Parts: sequence; structure tokens; C-alpha cells
Amino acid sequence: YSSILGLGLDLILEISTRSLYLTIAQEISGYLHSAGFWLSFIATAILIQFAQQIKYDGRNNDHSRTRHQLFKMGNAILTQWKLFIGLTPILIIIFGKFSLISPLVNLIAIPWIGLLVVPVVLLGVASLYVIPFLSAYIFNLAEWLLHPFIEAIGYGAQLEFN
Repeated sequence: YSSILGLGLDLILEISTRSLYLTIAQEISGYLHSAGFWLSFIATAILIQFAQQIKYDGRNNDHSRTRHQLFKMGNAILTQWKLFIGLTPILIIIFGKFSLISPLVNLIAIPWIGLLVVPVVLLGVASLYVIPFLSAYIFNLAEWLLHPFIEAIGYGAQLEFN
């Protein structure tokens, strides 16, 4: 499986070592049988391998900013494609199915959650200790930011793309 994805032996040894440390640190019962455990490590290996392959020639010219933005967008799409291809066999083995719409959902979810929701939630957590009365408003803002995403996910789940 690692040769299909182009994973090097060093990467496999690193992931194996980290998984060993994690299993020693965690309660072994149940955790190793968790789908999330295995999907997380496989996804991490794919992301690390893909990050090592990314190269950009950022020459200074009139179009360098546009080219860089297109390069980043292309990498985001390619990253989701590699994750989809790499995780689909595992998803089929574990769950007996996979979702065709998941790469599109991830293209929206990762920036939405990572750039909007998580910073607001972290600000809310920090405000709990500094200005407690303000934290409720900040968490309401996080909920407001999350609501359209949850609605879209619900709509996507109703579509027959599985």
C-alpha cells in the first residue's frame, strides 16, 4: 500500500514510531480498534509525503502573486484528491462505503473551520479567564459561523453521492 501512495521507508518508520508512542501513552483497549486512529495516521502519512513533494519557483515578476495563489489552490485540490484516493480503500474496508462528495466538503470545511471557527473558539476560551462575561458572546459568534457550514453538511448528506 505504501508503494502505491509513494511513501518512503523513512516516513513509514516515523509514522510507526509515533503510533507506537501514542499507543503506549493511551489506553490500548479500544483505541487501536478505533477507525479514527487508523484513518488519522494514514491521512497524516499522506499529508507529510505530499508536503515533501511540493515545490514552487517563486520568481519575482508581474504575475508571481497570481501564480502563487493558483499554485496554492491547485495544491489544496491535489491534497484532497490524494487523501481521497489514499483513504478510500480504508474507508471501504472499515465502513463498507465511502462518500464521493467528501473531497469537496473538505475543500470548504478546512478553511472555514480552521480560519474562521477555531480562532473564534480559541478567543472564547482565552476570554473565559480574562473577561468571562464576554466569552458567551464570542462562543455565540463561533456558533453563528458554524451554523451555515452545518446546514451545508446536512444538505450534502441528503444527496445520493455515497
